[in-house]
Parts: sequence; C-alpha cells; structure tokens
Amino acid sequence: MINTSNTIQTTTRAIERFNSTIAPRIFIGVILAAFILSYVALFETANAAGFHWTLALLWPLILDGVVIVASLDILKRNLRGDKARFSWFLLVAFDLSSIALNGMMANRWDYILIHALPPAVLWCCLKIYTNSLKDELAYAGAMQNLENVTQAATETKQHLGELSSELEKLALQRGKLEDDVKALKREKRSKNGAVSPLNGVPLAVANQALQDKMANRRKQLVTILEDEPELTHAQLADRLGVSTGTIKNDKKALNGNLVEEVAHG
Repeated sequence: MINTSNTIQTTTRAIERFNSTIAPRIFIGVILAAFILSYVALFETANAAGFHWTLALLWPLILDGVVIVASLDILKRNLRGDKARFSWFLLVAFDLSSIALNGMMANRWDYILIHALPPAVLWCCLKIYTNSLKDELAYAGAMQNLENVTQAATETKQHLGELSSELEKLALQRGKLEDDVKALKREKRSKNGAVSPLNGVPLAVANQALQDKMANRRKQLVTILEDEPELTHAQLADRLGVSTGTIKNDKKALNGNLVEEVAHG
C-alpha cells in the first residue's frame, strides 16, 4: 500500500514537472513551426499574386497576426465575462482565409492539405494555449480565494478563542460577585439575628411564642380534665382547636410529672 502511494506521488511529480518545463517548450516549438510554414506559404502566395517581395513579407503578418490578436482578445474577454463575437468572427474568417490561401499553393489534394495544415495547427495551438492560460488564471484565483477563506477561518478561530477567554473571565467575575452577595447576606443575618422563614420574625422570638402557646394550651387542658375528666380526645381537640395527636402528646407530657409545673408555672 505504501509502495503504491509512493509510485503515485512519483508519477504525479513527474507529470507536473513535464507540464511545467518540457510541455511548454514543445508547445512553443510547434507554434513557431506552424507560424513559419504558414508565413512562407502566404509569402509565396502574395509574391505569386504580384506583390513586391518587400510587401509580400508583410502579407502573412496580416492574416496570422490577426489570428493571434483575436485569440488573445477572446481570452481577455472570457476572463472578464464579456462577449467576444467580433473577435471570434475575425479569428474564424482570417484563419479560414489563411488556410485557403495556403492551399492555393498546391495543385493536388494531398499537397493542398499539407499547405493548409500549418495555419490550422497554429489556430489549434493558440486555442489550446488560451484555454490553458484561462485555466491557470482560474486555478490561481481559486487558490487565492482558498487562502482568503483559510485566513478568515483562522482569524475567526482566534476571535472565538478570545471570546471564550472573555466568557471565562466573566464567569469567574460572576462567581465572585455571587460569593460576595452571599457573604453580605450572611453578615446581615448575623447582625440582625437569626430570622425565621415566617414573616422575617427572629427565631428566638418565634420559639418563645410557641412555648408560651403550648404552656397555655396545657393549662387549659388541665383545667378541662379537672372539670370534665370523661371527655374523649376528639372532644378535647375540638374544644382547644387542635388535632387529637396534639392532645395525646400534651396528655403524655402532663402525665410525666409535668402537671404541677404546668398548673403553677
């Protein structure tokens, strides 16, 4: 598995090296060869048509030069998202003219094909070159966008880390504030005395009130039992306004040698 991966990586690097160094040189060589052959054929055509040889030298530059300029203009307009109809018209018209004029130098079909092939090859190579350049620019733009997105993601991550640190600090400050509030409440309770949960009455006062109420009830119970010893627990509870369980507890307490304390106390 590792050997296969290494082989793939080696092959990929070799292809990239070929595309970046050798292929462009071959490509340029083919373009130059096609241009020279087309130029010579057009020069001979112009010379045979009666042009002076100095003017015949310029004739190929008009046709093939327009093909090159139109191809570059199409590439530029495609990159900007503009239409290139006129450039396409010039490219097709002048390239077909170049092919036709090159073919006029031969009488046989095979010779015509040989003479017409260089401008066709020149056009194809220019088309391939413009498409390759367009792809390279698109790839460079995509890589730049990816770099921008990566940088934005990194900055966002750093910002989130800073926000997380701030939130932790705020949480610590909140905890300290809550502890301070609790401490203040405890200090206030210690100064004001213990407070019962009922209406904010101090616990000592509430307990004393309960003791007094119980002592009074038991005094009343002793008095009632002395006058009416035959009353049941339910009747005593109804008389004193308490539950039968409270009457039972009071009677147990009174039977525990507390009668005298309650009666005189």
